[in-house]
Amino acid sequence: MNETKPQNNRFEKEKLFAYSALMLACFVLYILFVCLNNIFSSDIRFAGMMLIEITELLYLGVEIIAFFIAYAFAIYATYSGGYRHTMRYAIVYAIAISARYVILFTIDWLFFGLKNEDVPVALLFMFVNIFLELLQYVIVWVIAHINVNTFNKYVTIMQKGASRLKEAPVEREKLIFPYRKIPMKNDPLRFSALLVALLMGVIRIIGRVIYDIGYGAPADLIDVLWMVLYYLLDVCIGVACYFVLLYILRRLIVSKEN
Repeated sequence: MNETKPQNNRFEKEKLFAYSALMLACFVLYILFVCLNNIFSSDIRFAGMMLIEITELLYLGVEIIAFFIAYAFAIYATYSGGYRHTMRYAIVYAIAISARYVILFTIDWLFFGLKNEDVPVALLFMFVNIFLELLQYVIVWVIAHINVNTFNKYVTIMQKGASRLKEAPVEREKLIFPYRKIPMKNDPLRFSALLVALLMGVIRIIGRVIYDIGYGAPADLIDVLWMVLYYLLDVCIGVACYFVLLYILRRLIVSKEN
């Protein structure tokens, strides 16, 4: 029993290190693709080469992947450990998000022509964006926390029942895996992943609606088709979020068991 705890601590440190490395990789790639996008969009020599569209797609893709990783680890940390354990992942995420916006603001100011008179407004937008992304992370944590607490009560009842009936001890992970063993609402991993995926999809669609209102009404059928395509893409991202979160969570739990 004494050997198990150090081993679990080692596994958790490895997961935290892997999480930090993944966040750093996403952080570097995002900044790289945004800078390339700014270069291509500000230089007439790259006009008509679709480099702007490609780099925009790349940095948006990296951002979505970073969300998937961060939210999956937030659910896992809440499920596998206590408040202090969860805070380690939250702190890494907060540092990565804040540093990303600060560095991009600095690069825009120094190299891409952000005017001094526009700095206060740009700073305001930067802090608002940081706040909104951290708020979204907190909502994910709250969702996971509520579901995990409900599950823990369910496990306690099952364990007490098994003890009274002198049955085999109830193992927490085996109540979940494979995923079909218990109803969705009792499974903190599946239910949290579902709610987080819905949250992500709704936030993206709301953002899309706000953008379309600011952009104006579509001029022709082609614009309408593009609008529909983007909304479908947002829905697909929400669906993908659910399955990617489940996959990452499954891998994290399996590696912990092994």
